[in-house]
Amino acid sequence: MRIALFDGILETHLHSSLERALVRRGHEVFATGKIGHGFRFPHPVAERLNLERAVSETIAFAPEWVFVFRPASLPPHLLARLRDRGIKTVAWFSDDPVLFDLSYGPIVEQYDRVLHCGNEAVLGFYERFFGRPTGVNFPFWTDHEAFPRVWRSEAEESRAMFLGNVQDAVRRRRYFDLARFGDDIRIHGKTGSDYWKRAAGYLDSDAEVVVAGARTTWAINIPQFFKDHQGLETWFPGLDRLGFFEYPSRVVQYMAMGIPTVSIIPSAPAFETYPEMLVVEDVEAAIDVVRGHSWSEPELRELSDRVTRRFRRHFSADARAQALEAFLSDDDSWQDLDAAERARWFTRFDGERSGLAPTADPERHEDASYIHAPSAPSERRVVVVTDRPPQPTDRAAVLVDSLKALGRAVTIVTATDEHRALDTVVSARDASDAIVLVCSNRLKLSGQYSRQLSDVRSTSVLVLDGQFEVNRASAAMTRNFDVLAFSDPLTLSRFRDAGFERAISLPHVIAPTFVEAVAKQRPAARASLRLSASANVEEAMSPGFSVDLADAGIALESWESLRELPLAELARAVTSETAFISPAGTRSKPVFDSLFHHAWFAAEHVFLPRLNDLTEYPHLADTSVLIGDPGELGRKSWRLLHSPRWSRTLRDASTKWRSRFVGTDAVRDFLHRVERQPAIDHAQLSSNTGLLDQGSALTTSLWALAGDARALKIRIAARERYFAEPQLEVRVRAEGKHVWSARVGTGTSFAVAIRDSVDPRSVEVQVRYTGRSRNVSVAESHRIRITSSATDAPQLPRVRSGSDVTVVEIVQPGA
Repeated sequence: MRIALFDGILETHLHSSLERALVRRGHEVFATGKIGHGFRFPHPVAERLNLERAVSETIAFAPEWVFVFRPASLPPHLLARLRDRGIKTVAWFSDDPVLFDLSYGPIVEQYDRVLHCGNEAVLGFYERFFGRPTGVNFPFWTDHEAFPRVWRSEAEESRAMFLGNVQDAVRRRRYFDLARFGDDIRIHGKTGSDYWKRAAGYLDSDAEVVVAGARTTWAINIPQFFKDHQGLETWFPGLDRLGFFEYPSRVVQYMAMGIPTVSIIPSAPAFETYPEMLVVEDVEAAIDVVRGHSWSEPELRELSDRVTRRFRRHFSADARAQALEAFLSDDDSWQDLDAAERARWFTRFDGERSGLAPTADPERHEDASYIHAPSAPSERRVVVVTDRPPQPTDRAAVLVDSLKALGRAVTIVTATDEHRALDTVVSARDASDAIVLVCSNRLKLSGQYSRQLSDVRSTSVLVLDGQFEVNRASAAMTRNFDVLAFSDPLTLSRFRDAGFERAISLPHVIAPTFVEAVAKQRPAARASLRLSASANVEEAMSPGFSVDLADAGIALESWESLRELPLAELARAVTSETAFISPAGTRSKPVFDSLFHHAWFAAEHVFLPRLNDLTEYPHLADTSVLIGDPGELGRKSWRLLHSPRWSRTLRDASTKWRSRFVGTDAVRDFLHRVERQPAIDHAQLSSNTGLLDQGSALTTSLWALAGDARALKIRIAARERYFAEPQLEVRVRAEGKHVWSARVGTGTSFAVAIRDSVDPRSVEVQVRYTGRSRNVSVAESHRIRITSSATDAPQLPRVRSGSDVTVVEIVQPGA
């Protein structure tokens, strides 16, 4: 079976473990990875474009089924695109039933299959509401690659642990209940005010969860009780009667790690599908279990073994893959079962009988060699252009150092022309048959000079560091370059979503000369390094550092004091066993520049502030210990010092990622991607050129997506660099009559609402270019994408009304 896994939720191990299990069972799998977040359908244009691109990639994979982890990531018009191509869809309701009113209920009938995450009461509620069984229970899962069996494999840090948040309106009561355990418990999650000092640090990765799990004897579960949602936007009448969340993700993670679990649920019997979990009436009963001596060591070990076996049989990704195969088959016998039978339906599938060996704790170690021999010189030269003399870790200087290590013929040119026109810096003759890397956002490339470079087989690449938005300023800056190279992954995503297909990644690589200098410094590396733009910046960016390091005797050093140091001196200054690094910038826009990456590379252990966007930089998230609130630094550093497993995990991740950032390998890969870009055919784009044939943008098949829909929402997306200004003329006709026209730019959306008297098949949209003639790429200038979605009645303000057709503009041109 060909199956696509669309989007994901916070617990990324769910989609990765299911993908592994499906592949192991012989299926072809395409996974988009985590795309968005939240339970509302998207509103920002950037997020919608991101989802549209993911849908297009999914369609290109041609799956039989699409498994949707987060239904809010597939608005009706995108779901319709999949259905129109004969692709079947299955949704998983991971937050059943609290999102019933907000996300789940409205889309149940739009999916071919629905998988719930709820017990008999929840399934019965859906059956009563829709008048039929809507699906089966499909609880959380994982595998031993994400969470190996580690119970009591390291020295005990506390008798019990709790994994989860205890700070919001629904969960705050947990904190006070858990605090009664005293020193016998550690709370790992968002804690808020920690009056009794029970917080042991937020766990930022699966690896940290595993380390915490290895250092406890018992795990505590306090489920989410639905009655506590009263007064919140998730509340709906009857929610309180549905009980509690039966199997939160933490319970399955506890299981995988082999940790005996105590669940505090008043008036609840033992779980039929997980009888090994101890269910107690109140906190005092749980404390008695954790502190008491009613369990002997052999009994505890035997209980842990039974917990692990229960996980492998019924809560592993292997078991879920088998269940998914059955649910997506033509066998609909599950519809004949009552709610209780459908709640335990998943136990029919035994992961231990899958015929596949269980995934195990990976004990792999990466090659620690960073220094590579130069490759054979390429025939194609490289010209590096900058607008000022580069400092040792500036992008241009590091590229030159890397290119020389690769054996490439390279020339560096510094612009002196006050007009900053590229043709006054490098002549077409000097750039002949070369790759021109422009390391400046202030050097302009005219259309005429771009054509001249193309004539001499030169490839122009604009290298941009930092964060940029897609707007008129960036459109003007990037216009006419063959390739755009971004170091910032968020900016790269923005430009790709806006249609810049020639946008590629060029991370902040590490200069090979610096790599060699660090290797020489390793035996005498300084014990600790503390870096920030200033004390005030550190206090705002990393409050945990400011407070917890106040009396540590580690002097704060500024980025500016290091910026002009030669690479060998910089290596002596920043090579360290432990580095506490606060990036420049702000918490909302941190600056991970080249100097930052060189300091990151030179440290054995790196501590960083916990920032929201850090998940977009996996090389930093995977290799660093993240710190938030004051007090967390001491607890995490102690655990790192005393946990061989965590030290090994960080070391292996650091080895893997650092090897990818060494200039020779990273730049070699980048140049290969540049050279694989197809040549651009430049030609004149004349005014009044028809960019789309009349009527070709919309066809009858589009209207069939929503059956009897009477409205169509249309979005025009084009190359922002060419059509940023209102230079496109859009005309709408219905039954041969002109009904609306406007001069627009890209980023324009409007809706055409059709009255009953009009045949929607007669609607035609024509787009024409009306601007002045210019040199552009024929291949790219014609790439105007019109996306559309059919609806019943758009709730939008009217701009122009006719007797038969209403045109509604959603976004102003150029917005």
